[in-house]
Amino acid sequence: MGRTLCSGMPKRKGKKLTESILSPLQLPRRWEVLTDRAEEAGVDPSDLVERAPLAEARIDQLLSRIQSGSGGVFEILLGKSGSGKTTFVKSLPRFFDNIFVISIDPGVDLNDLPQIIKRSDQEAKGKHKLVLIEKRDNPRQADIDGSRDYFISWLDFLRESEGNVVILWTMTDPNAAKEIAETAWDVGRDSICAHDSRGVFSFEGVGKSKYYDIADNTALNLSGDGLEAYGVSREVAAAFIDKSETISDFFQEVISASAASTTHFRSLIRERGQPRLWVLLHGDDRSAIGHTVGSLTQGSHWQVDLSRILDTIDDNHNTATYAKEWRKRRANAGQLLRALDARVFAIPPNVSVHAVRCFGDGVVKGPLKNKSGAKAPAAASLRSTPVYKELLIVLGKEASPSKASGKIADATIEEYKAIQALARNNDEKLNQAIGKLFEYTLQEDGLDVEVSIEKRSDLISGIQVDIGIRVGQAEFVCLEPTWRSKSGGDSGQNTLSEGHIKPYLLDKALKYIAAMDL
Repeated sequence: MGRTLCSGMPKRKGKKLTESILSPLQLPRRWEVLTDRAEEAGVDPSDLVERAPLAEARIDQLLSRIQSGSGGVFEILLGKSGSGKTTFVKSLPRFFDNIFVISIDPGVDLNDLPQIIKRSDQEAKGKHKLVLIEKRDNPRQADIDGSRDYFISWLDFLRESEGNVVILWTMTDPNAAKEIAETAWDVGRDSICAHDSRGVFSFEGVGKSKYYDIADNTALNLSGDGLEAYGVSREVAAAFIDKSETISDFFQEVISASAASTTHFRSLIRERGQPRLWVLLHGDDRSAIGHTVGSLTQGSHWQVDLSRILDTIDDNHNTATYAKEWRKRRANAGQLLRALDARVFAIPPNVSVHAVRCFGDGVVKGPLKNKSGAKAPAAASLRSTPVYKELLIVLGKEASPSKASGKIADATIEEYKAIQALARNNDEKLNQAIGKLFEYTLQEDGLDVEVSIEKRSDLISGIQVDIGIRVGQAEFVCLEPTWRSKSGGDSGQNTLSEGHIKPYLLDKALKYIAAMDL
């Protein structure tokens, strides 16, 4: 069920990383569950429903019958379990103007239907009433045996102005539907049923060609991620289409495939360790840094936007080695990036300059006019960044929302440009400075964690993590700084652009994936 609505991702406390990164896919297969999940996500459930054109056309015909003066009408929506009958009816107010849906629960005596409808006048406020008899898809024998009595009780009501309503009963049992519809026709003929259907309409739901998009958009709206993040690409899901009789069947196939893929990656992570790949984008222009980070990420935790990243992989004109290697892993590309918890964070120039002044060596301090600084302001500048807030969350600590520092002085920006010019040959020394700022700030905040800076460690065999912060026995955050400039420096190019950072991110992620043999 799915129209794309980007809902904000709520702030969360730290969890065990394998649970928070590789969470199970949830695709509600029933309207009742969908409404609960949508409420949790802050989404209107009717906004997650795709149109069913044939069924919509039928509702339009039944409403036209009422408007023509032919009285109220009863009709059974007969379709397979899980085809979306109840979901369709419940969401009709989205597709039709002035529709009010009255739900009749299983415990209600159908002989009382006219009185229930009359009592709804004030709530309906003049809208067309559509009555849904739900949760009786396989009618009880008492409902079948008593059908003549309740149709007789409806007959005069449906001929009155108060009875200008459409009564729909969703059913999956064709034999019960046939028997009940025949009774309705026998009691009142076209005073109860439409002449063309004699009380039964075959509900088919949405076409199979829309199944993937509906599931993808539902997952995206409810969790912030589409199916790619759960290991189910369009290619993988194609095998499920033909064998799925209903969209509910398809949802279940997708859920099962995702669970198998998630279990596989979780077992590998438990065996080899869980890294979080966080790219730190240093730059000289706060606005440009923010624009690039905003373009590449989604939600309030700065996770990479899979749709943008995967578009780069899918561009066949991209013949770079990293792109070719990613295409070999295309079916699981989204889930691999989520398994790495790939994110991109903005590091403004004042934080970079603070780090070098306080913790850089003579080489990287060389271009600075002011070659020393106080550590307390440096730590304060780091605490104001989103990446430090997210690090605290991963460590299970409370974190207040990050706040950008005030205007950055032009002199600070020029000093950043001076140290950034050294990045080509001395990025390790720059990384050491920012790494030591993280280490110092964490210690000042009372967090005794291991920080590994620019050295091959036991974090990931075969990978020299720029800044590794251990947050558990086999769980760690891997900070990968990249020092960029909008002004271009020696190259004359804006290396802060999205086009420069996407290849860097994908190439870096590929090295992690290869080292972990994922």
